[in-house]
Amino acid sequence: MSWAGPEDIHLSTSLASYLDKKLLVLLRDGRKLLGILRSFDQFANAVLEGACERVIVGELYCDMPLGLYVIRGENVVLIGELDLEREELPPHMTRVSPAEIKRAQKAEREASDLKGTMRKRMESIIFRTIIGFPVLRFSTMSSVWALLVVLSFVCVEASVHDYAAVKFAAKGNAFVVHGGSEGIYYSVPGRNETDISADGDSFIRFDKVTFRRARDYTNFSSGLVHAIIFEVEDRETIGGSAYGGQRAVCCTGDLAKLGVCKEGEVIHRPSPKNPDWPQVFGVSFDVNEEITTLPSKSIEITRTGMYNLYFIHCDVRLENVVVEGKTVWKNPNGYLPGRMAPLMKFYGLMSFAFVLLGLFWFSQYARFWREVLPLQNCITLVITLGMLEMALWYFDYAEFNENGIRPTGITLWAVTFGAIKRTVARLIILMVSMGYGVVRPTLGGITSKVVMLGATFFVASEVLEMVENVGAVSDLSGKARLFLVLPVAVLDAFFILWIFSSLSATLKKLQARRMLIKLDIYRKFTNALAVAVIVSVGWICYELYFKSKDIYNEQWQNAWIIPAFWQVLSFSVLCVICALWAPSQNSMRYTYSDDGNEEFDRDDTSLTLIKPSPIPSKDVRPVPEARSLDVDGDLEEDKTE
Repeated sequence: MSWAGPEDIHLSTSLASYLDKKLLVLLRDGRKLLGILRSFDQFANAVLEGACERVIVGELYCDMPLGLYVIRGENVVLIGELDLEREELPPHMTRVSPAEIKRAQKAEREASDLKGTMRKRMESIIFRTIIGFPVLRFSTMSSVWALLVVLSFVCVEASVHDYAAVKFAAKGNAFVVHGGSEGIYYSVPGRNETDISADGDSFIRFDKVTFRRARDYTNFSSGLVHAIIFEVEDRETIGGSAYGGQRAVCCTGDLAKLGVCKEGEVIHRPSPKNPDWPQVFGVSFDVNEEITTLPSKSIEITRTGMYNLYFIHCDVRLENVVVEGKTVWKNPNGYLPGRMAPLMKFYGLMSFAFVLLGLFWFSQYARFWREVLPLQNCITLVITLGMLEMALWYFDYAEFNENGIRPTGITLWAVTFGAIKRTVARLIILMVSMGYGVVRPTLGGITSKVVMLGATFFVASEVLEMVENVGAVSDLSGKARLFLVLPVAVLDAFFILWIFSSLSATLKKLQARRMLIKLDIYRKFTNALAVAVIVSVGWICYELYFKSKDIYNEQWQNAWIIPAFWQVLSFSVLCVICALWAPSQNSMRYTYSDDGNEEFDRDDTSLTLIKPSPIPSKDVRPVPEARSLDVDGDLEEDKTE
């Protein structure tokens, strides 16, 4: 046996000993060729007579005839001589026809796709949401409000997973419906892990889950339709393969011969950490039966983890079957999914923080209401919107946790108030950066551009938040929402560039005019914004790293920190702005003053002298009313006169 490749051409001389012998040639693309070596050259290019390609799938194989075949030496990985006196393959291998091996290859590829689908199961729900989401025109504000009205009449269920005639999708050699994925805690905080007897246990309950098939397909009894619940750490216990081949979800004839499973059923093995898991049970259709129902049962969760539910069957005759009914997923403290449960407490704390900020601001506003600037009125609006947003999110999560059904109306209002607050806050920062109300009375000709940017950002932010929150069924977030994140990110970047370019121009003008009080406050404002931008960029990098490392969503217990951070950061920036521009008895010193010292557009820095006219006389020529202040010139004029 020898290696042949373009970098080892001198080894090709060893092929002489293999002339007129049957060889096995392994190519770079993984193909395996068999044939009799009839010729070769100095570049290890070889000619095989009676060549065939051996295709192996599990325990099946087939030799696909190729005839006289020329092989380029650079494509060869390995060449070996076959022993004709011994069996080429183990006795359990079965030779099949080319048509059968092609079907087996197709099933193998589909099984590989299924495995990839289960790894990325969090994408399916969000993707279905986006596909069914109406396409919005960012230039049309009315379309957003029309969508809000439509969604307000829709009852969205979350921890109560509803299946309304959901069809099975063919994945590999199985037919699959994703029933849900949620993080569930085994008990209330502080309880002993072995104590699961107290009230408030977490569970997954099947409530009238039925499978329905068409009347025209009821003339046979079917195989089992399975319900499978497994924890994400036990994902490898679902599916199997024979002799190191490709994994399959449904038991094949080859695996059935080995006695590891029953043909036509889902392959599963006990979890190494908990022999009672995964939970697998199912029902079948009898002859002339249109509907079959899973037994109503509650599965107690005794271990904290991310749990997945799949409905799977292996009978090709049941490809038109649909799933109906619902399942209820409960944590010890309520129906909120595990990732969302800490957010309810977080929004409660944020509501309290906004109340404290509001008390400080409104007390200052009431004391010095005669000195209030237009800018301070805008800040008051942002604080009010923030208080309403945090309160609505808290009530939304509290209602969700109590009933297991997300209140769509409250969610829509929370999303809308949040989008308005973020838009107004960005516009305020932009206007302050331009010096509005402080060093210039109006925005002038750029007002329309500022309003257009704000309206576009509001629409993009509103759509993104509705997709992410309204209709969220599982405790996962998908990558498909990236298409809606990008417009918001681009608009945010545009805001940042415009803000800092405006701040740079404003600082230069303030410094040139020596307005020290306003210059000091603008420097503090610039430093606060710079720190916020740097922290934001760092957190975005961390978020990307977090999501890239958590492909199975195993870190779901810490995922709530990511959305919470952005709320804390925006609140911190708002606090800085409130501290810098709080109403006071000296508020008017920050306002725009229309006097000669605050004209930004005036570049005239030379002084002029108004020279009085001498006593009127017929012989005296008129004297110019104004002259430049020039000492030598004035003296010269005096001498002349």
